[in-house]
Amino acid sequence: MGNNLIESKNKDMFSITDTLTNPDDFYAFRQSEQKLLTVKNFYDNLNNHSTIKFLSAFDQPLQIENFKGGNIFNESYGNDDHTATIGTYVDDISKKEVFDVKSIQMNKNFYDYYAIELDENATFQWNTISFEKNVYPIALGANYKGLYKKGDILKGSLYFREFDFEVVGFIKENTSVFYKNDINKYLDDYILIPYPEKFNITPSNKEFIGMVSFSMMAGDIIVSKDDGLSYLQKQLAITAKKTDFYDYTILGVSTFSVQYNTMYELINYNKKLITSVCICIFICTIFIILFLNFKIYNRRSLRYFISYLNGDTFEKIYVLGLRDLILGDVFIVMSYISLFFIIPNRDIFSFLNILSFILVFIFVDALMLYHLLKKDIYSNFNTIQQRSD
Repeated sequence: MGNNLIESKNKDMFSITDTLTNPDDFYAFRQSEQKLLTVKNFYDNLNNHSTIKFLSAFDQPLQIENFKGGNIFNESYGNDDHTATIGTYVDDISKKEVFDVKSIQMNKNFYDYYAIELDENATFQWNTISFEKNVYPIALGANYKGLYKKGDILKGSLYFREFDFEVVGFIKENTSVFYKNDINKYLDDYILIPYPEKFNITPSNKEFIGMVSFSMMAGDIIVSKDDGLSYLQKQLAITAKKTDFYDYTILGVSTFSVQYNTMYELINYNKKLITSVCICIFICTIFIILFLNFKIYNRRSLRYFISYLNGDTFEKIYVLGLRDLILGDVFIVMSYISLFFIIPNRDIFSFLNILSFILVFIFVDALMLYHLLKKDIYSNFNTIQQRSD
């Protein structure tokens, strides 16, 4: 999922769910087609909103008949619930032998946001997915390879409604998503159930839609950091008024946003800190080198003076001074170039900028030598020579 982190640095994520926690209220709501229409319209508006992105997902086990896989695919596998049934059992309602398989339902926004891909370029035909069809497309996690193949039909039920689930492909290995504070929920053992882009409510599917629609409206909402929570609250209020559905709540900033923002700010802070330290070290190094060069020049000035007394021209003495400097300057340049090829992460643009700065520094060093020599030859050396005479 890491490929969407850069995109997320200017985004905030908030979780939304319904407030019908009382079983009696939830049941009463689902008995009214008119009320179900409000939650359907609320979902449709969020799903197709132009300025916020609604990522709908819900993990709900599928009851699969004649399941070919092992217990690792069971919904309760690895959980601390020791009372849960792991393996096949006879369902009390359908009276069929079934296996509770891990599955996750999601809308197209969620699928696209986390860049989920299927092997062999397989894909969902999102505009043809429908709850009204008995054959429903699914994708299997990577660990299902060898158990099923593309085109296989898995008979089972979702929210007590029976479907023939058709395998359209396999999710690429190690695909992960952020789901309910799990920053890396891997889908290798999961069955992926895509939500239809549109669905209708009829007397025959009212019970099924009554359950699945509330699953569909649970999810995360992505908004720009510039807009923030207040903007989201305003958009949700507008949507609620438009659809007459008010039984929702924002759960708050999700762990994803907190973890990402903490990580991003830490990296950004350390980057600024390291850059500042490097700049300070570099400036101090320049002053130290200039100071040392000045001290070295003073120690070698007698040599230059003797050359002057011997009749050497300024140009010849200057070349002599440059030869004294060139060894240190060449060492600096070669050390920097060698370091560039040793480090694993190379940035040619930064390398050329720093190299240019070093060359400019060498030029300034040569100018300083020129200035000191000229000053000494036309003042100090002449004064010393006149005193000697």
